[in-house]
Amino acid sequence: MLSWIISRSIINSRSFITNATEVTKNWRAFRVRNTASLKCMEMRAIASKANKVARAYVARQQMHRLTRNTVRLDELSLAGRSMFKNSRESEIYHQIMDQSSVQEIEHASELQRIFSTYCAYGQKGNTSRLGIGSFSRLVKEAPNLMQPWNRRGLSPSDIELTYMKHRGRSKYGNVESHLHFPEFHRALRCLADSYFSVVPKCPRYAGSDAKFCIFLQKHVFQSKVATTHTKTLMMQSCVARADFNLNASAQRIISFWNNYQSRTLSSVQKQHRVAIGSDKRRASSATMIQCNFRGISGRCAAAMIALETYDKLIDFESRREFWFNTKSQAAIWIKPRALSWHDVGNPVLMPGRDLLFDIKCPQCNKCSIEGYCVQCDNLYCDGCYAVAHGENTHTRVVVDSCIQCRFQIGTHPNSKSPREENQVQSTVNNAKTIFVTRASRTNTRKVRFKSTHLRRRY
Repeated sequence: MLSWIISRSIINSRSFITNATEVTKNWRAFRVRNTASLKCMEMRAIASKANKVARAYVARQQMHRLTRNTVRLDELSLAGRSMFKNSRESEIYHQIMDQSSVQEIEHASELQRIFSTYCAYGQKGNTSRLGIGSFSRLVKEAPNLMQPWNRRGLSPSDIELTYMKHRGRSKYGNVESHLHFPEFHRALRCLADSYFSVVPKCPRYAGSDAKFCIFLQKHVFQSKVATTHTKTLMMQSCVARADFNLNASAQRIISFWNNYQSRTLSSVQKQHRVAIGSDKRRASSATMIQCNFRGISGRCAAAMIALETYDKLIDFESRREFWFNTKSQAAIWIKPRALSWHDVGNPVLMPGRDLLFDIKCPQCNKCSIEGYCVQCDNLYCDGCYAVAHGENTHTRVVVDSCIQCRFQIGTHPNSKSPREENQVQSTVNNAKTIFVTRASRTNTRKVRFKSTHLRRRY
């Protein structure tokens, strides 16, 4: 009974422990799920707020970008219109009118310098009073302005009347005998009005201003004195000022255009690099394949030519192989690179000096014999035979060469008729006799022939 009670208590305690463990596990899982759901809700709220802020920021950036692009395009269009209006000619006219209207004699401009120069003629140190003689000289030195050279030009009386009309007055009301710069300016304008009967075309001005501007630019500023002052003024002259303004406008336009071009091309270049990379890889692969194929085909073609050019021979004394070039008559011990992996074939053993059968032409003593003249009973090479016989109809028997070494005389020629064989055999015998006689005269060893070396040509 006691053991049963103890076993039941143990069983109950075990079941209690398992139940408590299961409850604890479920409670912890519930707390984890609840905490995770709360965190997910918080993250979703934060993400929704961040999404709104990010969208607002991106929208503002896009608006700023569009605004900057619009402003830049407007600036470029304005710069283009101003550049179009401020052409060089119109800008030069504008500078002439602006600089000439300055009433200060010390001002650095062409008209003020011209006035001071002509005032000093005859009166050293005078830079502010222009007499009638100097005024007339100024007008006469202006090109194509007076009547003898221009029928519609100004007469001396017009110049004098204009001068007398625009003379200044002193502070006491008396008429002065000279012109100051303001009166000089008005006198030139009056001369321009009388010189031009019709208003000339001027890009910026019309009426009297157009006449005065063209009068200064085309006539007064073209004299020798004016051109000298234009060179001395350099950057302060009207033309230099106009060029400076136009260059400054052009530089601004170029800077705007470069910025715009760099920004627009950067995105295009990024996309273009990807396409170029694949094209380069394909092109490099194709180029490599073509190079390898052309190299192999070129080496094969060179080897075919070299096979026809070189002969492989064996030296009689050293028993070493060498290659003989039949065109250049040069021999080398090393295999030519042109042959590549090919080779000429079976080498031919060259005869020794006592067995060598190479007869030189008795006429030139340079080339090997290539024919025999029956009527002359003599041996010739092709060049000497053509020189000695010309158009004579002598019977010429061709002396064949050995098919192995290609330079010695062949003892069995490739002929078909017995008569031709007899002629060639007699030629060879005559060549042998001549060669042996020559060898005996020079106290050399007797020549022996190795018939096994010379084969029949098939």
